[in-house]
Amino acid sequence: MEKLYLEHKQTGGRLTADEFNKLPEKVNELIDAQNSEEERVKKTIAKNRPTLGQLSNVNSETDELTSETCVLVWNGDQWVPMKLSELNIGQGGGGQQQTILYYLRAVNQSPSTTLSASKSAGECAIRFMFVSRTKDVGQADYVDSGEWGTYEIFAKAGDGTFVSKARGRCQSNTVTTVDVFKFLESGQNNIMVKITGEVTGQTSPALVYSITLSALFLSISEFNWWKAYQGDIVLPCYISGNISKTLHVKITGEGYEQTYERQFGTATYTSSPVAYTVPFTNKTGIFHLSAWLSNEDNTVQTTPVGYDFMAVANNEAVKMVVVNNKAEKLLNWYENKVLEYAVYDGKAVTTPLSILMKKDNEVLQENVSENTLTQTKMQYTLSLEVETIDNSDFTALIGFRTHPTDEVRLRDAIPFAVDNSQGYSATAGAVFYLNAKNRNNTDTDRNVLRNLINSDHIGSEWQNVAFSRDGWVTDDEGARTLRLLAGSRLTIDYKPFEKEAAQSGKTVEIDYQINNTSDYNAECISIAMPYQKGYIGLKVKPSSIMFATRSERNADVQAMNTDDGVRIRLALVISPKKYTYVLNGNTYYLNLVYLYIDGVEARKFAYLLTDSMQIASGGGIVIGSDKADVDLYSIRIYDSAMDAANVHQDYINALSTVGEKSAEKLDNDIYDTLGTTVDFDKVRGKVNVFTFDKPLPAYEYGKSYKPKGTLEIYPKDGNTNLNRLTITNLQLQGQGTSSMLYYLWNWKAKVAKDTTIIYEDGQTTQKKFELFKNLPKISKLTAKKNIASSMQFHKMGSVNSFTDLWKAVGLTNEGIEQDSEARVSIYQE
Repeated sequence: MEKLYLEHKQTGGRLTADEFNKLPEKVNELIDAQNSEEERVKKTIAKNRPTLGQLSNVNSETDELTSETCVLVWNGDQWVPMKLSELNIGQGGGGQQQTILYYLRAVNQSPSTTLSASKSAGECAIRFMFVSRTKDVGQADYVDSGEWGTYEIFAKAGDGTFVSKARGRCQSNTVTTVDVFKFLESGQNNIMVKITGEVTGQTSPALVYSITLSALFLSISEFNWWKAYQGDIVLPCYISGNISKTLHVKITGEGYEQTYERQFGTATYTSSPVAYTVPFTNKTGIFHLSAWLSNEDNTVQTTPVGYDFMAVANNEAVKMVVVNNKAEKLLNWYENKVLEYAVYDGKAVTTPLSILMKKDNEVLQENVSENTLTQTKMQYTLSLEVETIDNSDFTALIGFRTHPTDEVRLRDAIPFAVDNSQGYSATAGAVFYLNAKNRNNTDTDRNVLRNLINSDHIGSEWQNVAFSRDGWVTDDEGARTLRLLAGSRLTIDYKPFEKEAAQSGKTVEIDYQINNTSDYNAECISIAMPYQKGYIGLKVKPSSIMFATRSERNADVQAMNTDDGVRIRLALVISPKKYTYVLNGNTYYLNLVYLYIDGVEARKFAYLLTDSMQIASGGGIVIGSDKADVDLYSIRIYDSAMDAANVHQDYINALSTVGEKSAEKLDNDIYDTLGTTVDFDKVRGKVNVFTFDKPLPAYEYGKSYKPKGTLEIYPKDGNTNLNRLTITNLQLQGQGTSSMLYYLWNWKAKVAKDTTIIYEDGQTTQKKFELFKNLPKISKLTAKKNIASSMQFHKMGSVNSFTDLWKAVGLTNEGIEQDSEARVSIYQE
């Protein structure tokens, strides 16, 4: 179609007839062209109909669905496909209904699902989290399954299909980072992530990233955002990409917005930066700087690099706080690196600053410092331990003010989403809780103790604590602790045993470590008072722990040995009226006392209900020793008796990292959904397991019982030495003499002529088999089960015999000369 040209007319000029007739001809020509284009588009669409997955608010996995019946479900961000079997509705056919519903998701943890990558950077990391939850039909809430998943990374090929590129394992509720750079090609890329639960067997909807790979790269790593700018801003820019490019810089603030551009052509600056100067704002306040590169036609852009910064005009006297590098999300029951910050306060070198954390308008934690360095980059870490009714996520607000009593904030509070799905809350109901995690020697109230349950101040007496190398410090593992060096003490005016615990019960949990011991019999932690020649209450020494009542003070029964130099999480539980017995017509009640170490029962003894361990006139909590250093991490007290499950839950709560908590929880997750029966599939893989398809020989069956059946041996995950075996027609029988007087027997077995051994790879053998790789083959097995022949007792006998033999042949040393009961072999219980 050609353009229409007419002679230029002045005002009052007229069209000739020929000129006028050309106008409708050109209009009709345009209409015909438009109609032809519409017909062409209609025909093209008819041949290439759009799909659901091409819609902007529909997950692209929709186009990859198989014939299985699915529906689209809104997840808050987009429409995602879900199998009909996953919905809480009846199924067709027999009218059956799902008993378990699944919620599996690959949740993006990167800044966005639209990313840019640079060839010169050589990496492109995507971050995602596996969420796996289940619920029974009828339940209101989904419950975290805690399972591991297998993720699969796909890249979209030229024909539009997604091709599998990589696989790996990921733990639920934990951020997984995968570098997908090697799967990218120049230009636009689509990377898809799917995760399949290893226990549920379900697969999550697809998470798709749109990634642009180009030669452009921008870094402003040396920008000193913590300094208050009072003049032009110089940006040290590292730039790569040998194409024509433009640097864009945008400055925004309250009532302020300016954009600047500079063309760099094909020049690159990779070994040393090029300085780009941005004009001063001429205003005081907090501003945001954003910078990015684009190609010549602006079709490719790098991910913006951004910082908040402070600007001060005319030496204005003002106090303000700038924040950068904020965490995307916080985790409850975890040590979080929340943000980096800096303070400006005129010419002051230091300034008071209070950082507080609020939830539901309640201040839960506050860090106070009178001497915060100004114009200095500072890291704010927060150990979040927020008690919640359930595991629902919540929002925390981080605020800044000069003093805790100030109503005026130095800046708007910053909201953070808090992931509360870990389920690591301590058992509810504690009456006293002291924790060192959020305390510092720089706190103005460093010598003030608070009961974190109700925020009450607790009376305390400090002796020889300098709050320098001691006090609220960090241990070698990076955990916050209250350190009392040898010669210092802390007496806490809280008396756990002021009221008799025999009727209601009591639980005392102490997380501590004793170091640099010079006297292993020295008291380091005491909740006790003198009584006759002994004491009533709890005493912790470097090598032992003992709890004594008024009548029961037998160390052989009530004490247990421990080590120094090891962090110990102790739980003392007094459980009332656990047993009764009748003597001479009188009924007596027994209380049980449990000592747990790291969540595991280590000692148990009984005392009469009529006995007492009440300590009315004394029994405050005393920490410290003249002969050892004591690190105290926390104390938690309940006015009730905790069961083993709750003690273990509190032990998990006391572990330092999410990884430790998750591993401990996973290792002990062995029961079915009802919590009553050990689940074989959960146990297998955690420990070495064997099964036998007949009842094992035991006292109730008699010595003549010799069952023949199939023995299966399952090595735990990661055990590459023990073979996975199936042994058919293997006959078992009781083993030992004295051991068969016990209810549970040891057993033995011998390969017979009709016995067949099948290895994991399908190979079979007879007569002898390899139980452990690279060790001689065997034909007999003996399994030690009962206490008469346990490995523990065999070891006890052997180490005791070694010490006896050593002394019997006349050997000695300085330890034996000082104490004839000293040992030269390890002590074993």
